[in-house]
Amino acid sequence: MNCRDCGSGPLVPVKRRQPGQVRAAGRGLCGPCYMRAWKAGEHIDAPRTTRSLEEFLDDWRVLIVREGCTNHRQIASAMGIDPSQVRRRLREARAAGLYVPEVVDDYARIRSQANRIPAARSDRA
Repeated sequence: MNCRDCGSGPLVPVKRRQPGQVRAAGRGLCGPCYMRAWKAGEHIDAPRTTRSLEEFLDDWRVLIVREGCTNHRQIASAMGIDPSQVRRRLREARAAGLYVPEVVDDYARIRSQANRIPAARSDRA
């Protein structure tokens, strides 16, 4: 992803940045553009590129109930993210004990887990 203001890039997170690479400062901006927007008070107007887990689940529920999205691919394209990131965030939500409405892809996952042959158990005496 390149800076949405000046087009320089690709943007690299601070912790993985090497000399000569463009530092990602957040909201799709490089470091100099973010500082320029911050000084002008316009950095808050830039769209966010990350969501908290709660915001992700709110968007997930809206897309299922109101928009009629039925699988991870549709939801990912509506959110503008990769389907693998959708699956990762859903695992995080379920691990945190949050309610996540299921879609067709989830039913396929449940069926595949139910069809697995259970591992043989050794009887311990």
